[in-house]
Amino acid sequence: MTPAGATAPRAGERGPSRRAAVATGLVLWFLYAGTASARLQPWDAAEFATAFAVFGVPHPPGTPLVVVIGRAVFAIGTPWLAGPLAAALASATCAACAGALLAWLLARRGTAPGLATAIACLASTAGTWWTAATEPEAYAPAMALAVGMLAAGNEAARADAEGDRARAWRWRVLVAYALALAPAVHQLAWVAAPAALFLGWPQATCARVDLPWRRMVLAGLAGASAWGILLVRGGAGAPVLMGDPASLSGLRAIATRAMYESPGWWPRQAALGWQVAMPLEYLHEQFTTGLVASVGWVPGLVSALVVAPLLVLGVRWWWRRDRALTIAWLLLFGAGTLGVAWHLNLKLGPSLGWGVVPHEAPREVRERDTFFLPGLLAFAIGVGGGLATLVRGRGDLALALAAAWGLLVRPGHDRDRLPATTAFHDGLEAVLAEAPPRGVVLAATDWDAFGLWYAQVAEGRRRDLVPVVLGLLPDASYRGRLDAGAPGLAPPSGAGRAAALRHVVAWARRTGRPVVAGPWSVATVRRGLGADSAIVGRVGRTASSPPGHGRDGDAATSPW
Repeated sequence: MTPAGATAPRAGERGPSRRAAVATGLVLWFLYAGTASARLQPWDAAEFATAFAVFGVPHPPGTPLVVVIGRAVFAIGTPWLAGPLAAALASATCAACAGALLAWLLARRGTAPGLATAIACLASTAGTWWTAATEPEAYAPAMALAVGMLAAGNEAARADAEGDRARAWRWRVLVAYALALAPAVHQLAWVAAPAALFLGWPQATCARVDLPWRRMVLAGLAGASAWGILLVRGGAGAPVLMGDPASLSGLRAIATRAMYESPGWWPRQAALGWQVAMPLEYLHEQFTTGLVASVGWVPGLVSALVVAPLLVLGVRWWWRRDRALTIAWLLLFGAGTLGVAWHLNLKLGPSLGWGVVPHEAPREVRERDTFFLPGLLAFAIGVGGGLATLVRGRGDLALALAAAWGLLVRPGHDRDRLPATTAFHDGLEAVLAEAPPRGVVLAATDWDAFGLWYAQVAEGRRRDLVPVVLGLLPDASYRGRLDAGAPGLAPPSGAGRAAALRHVVAWARRTGRPVVAGPWSVATVRRGLGADSAIVGRVGRTASSPPGHGRDGDAATSPW
């Protein structure tokens, strides 16, 4: 069924689908590139930028295929662009490809090309997706793989409908390959598996389903072989932040994130109701980020009077038009919101429940909206269906409204305008300018550690400094790397917080090196040192946590 005024592609016709995909990909890439920043971004973005610059290994699970993609884009872009911008363009490219694949999928399901482009662009400029597309991270590549799985499952269903079982199973083998490849990108892509399998599984229940097991197994092995990248890079002496990818046991520890304490499914780290409220909070933010932030009631009003009605209309529109695709979106939504909330068992978000739960309640160090990206995507597609209802299937009008909305919220997604970008850049530059020669820099937070890692490893600046990442001292491989560069610096295994800090300070005294704390670590470090805190200087900002709120880091806490 096609909405009034829409012209759907005919069965087997690829031209309109290709045009929708190309148009969507180009529009999104230029939009993402225009809102990325040439300055280094905080949190894991600085770490991934370092890995892209030197083909290094970021924190577990290592995401080797993300680093390969990032390294390629970084190498192509750096002759003309600043390194941090080139690194961000790796995510921009992957996110644009994901949007293009989404437009392709919608057009192949019978949505008019202009309308498919409008819905895909609207979904791909929702708050969390736009954020993931403008920083070097693993989430945009993971979403590209997830949407690719959905598109492959859909092509399998089309081939079945056309009676070409051989081609259908080739697409299903591709889905199996993508599922095996997912851990080398990011496990987030697995969230799309139920929807992809539902779309692509044979629908003929009366006939026996012959599975090409040999092809499936070979495809799985081929996808899993991407982990070999970590083994090769570890053996080649690539810069490694955490873990030991040069050995099979170390590779297994990185892949399984053995150095992190998994909370498991029980007991819950926060009341289940609050954990369910977390993705609901992020759903509210998808189409309100950047809307008159100084007036607190505006986003709530937009959600209640615009987004919620569009979502209701959108679900109705999709259900009348394509029930199989609607069920797939609902599966993606459920797995990507309630499923993720249950599996991750997160603590309260930084901005959730203030004034209701006790102030001292355990909280995540930052907002975790990117973990819910697949569910947020399904939500945004539902809203896009509401837009289609509103314009009565007219692709040109839908494109105009999507473009107007994108231009309205664009300033709120401009990385150069975000307070976190400025604060992180200024703090890092202050450390590099103010730290005394041969100083030992105590880095207790990601904000301290990752920026210094990029400056030293990727740019070759201030290599006389010795950063000590306090949160990584329990990791044996990290202590080994410390000792390799500065014999005797690493504290003994099992040393407690204060004992480890005192050991580092004592080593600095013996070697005649001054000790300073990074701009975001001062209070934390002093608490750990106790009576010896007077010998610790400080560089950069005097704050003990990153500035801002929520995604800008107000609730950031040290691993110490």
